[in-house]
Amino acid sequence: MVFCSPKGRYARGEETRQRIIDTAIEIFGRKGFADTSTRDIAAAAGINTPAIQYYFDSKLGLYTACMDQLTSRIWHRIGPAIEVCQATLAGTPTLAEVIALASAVQDCLIDSFFSDSEGLAIRRIKAWADAENGAGKPNELMKTRVGEPIFETFRLIVDYVSSVPMDPIERDLHANALIGTSMIFHIDRTHFFEVVGCDHSHDDFMADFKTVAGAHLAFALTGLSAK
Repeated sequence: MVFCSPKGRYARGEETRQRIIDTAIEIFGRKGFADTSTRDIAAAAGINTPAIQYYFDSKLGLYTACMDQLTSRIWHRIGPAIEVCQATLAGTPTLAEVIALASAVQDCLIDSFFSDSEGLAIRRIKAWADAENGAGKPNELMKTRVGEPIFETFRLIVDYVSSVPMDPIERDLHANALIGTSMIFHIDRTHFFEVVGCDHSHDDFMADFKTVAGAHLAFALTGLSAK
């Protein structure tokens, strides 16, 4: 008779839980929250449907677990660039150095939201959170882990480079506009690709995207510094 130690059971339980989350991220990202059933996820993950209730209580609980992992992955990508940028802004960097730091943050954002299937999942899952569950924990995870650190970084950048004092609303509008240099493509991605007649799989698209977004960011920061 083969006995399974508690440690072995725990490891297998964690593996099953992670497999469910990985499967759910892919299906939620492809089909959206409303059109995905726990039966779909269970079948794709090779488990019984009650296992989802056992590990996550409900579809919303599973969705929250997906957002928890996705926001952690995003922060793993963008966090170092944000931390370096904020630390450098506490000193006396040149305008060129600030532009380079801001571009590094922007490139991390582009990579997080556009470069792979995770980006698709983030966009679809985030869209559902905004449209139907704006007050819920999943959206709060995206806000506190990703949105607020990004916004605060660009606020600091605007404050640093601006040659004239700004009131808080004007500063925040400038910060939001700088973030929008790249994120507008995230918000209305499908329409953009229809208009330009290509898609993100085009060999040179990501490189061109970063180059153009970086140029716009540099123009905006240079303009603020000369205002």
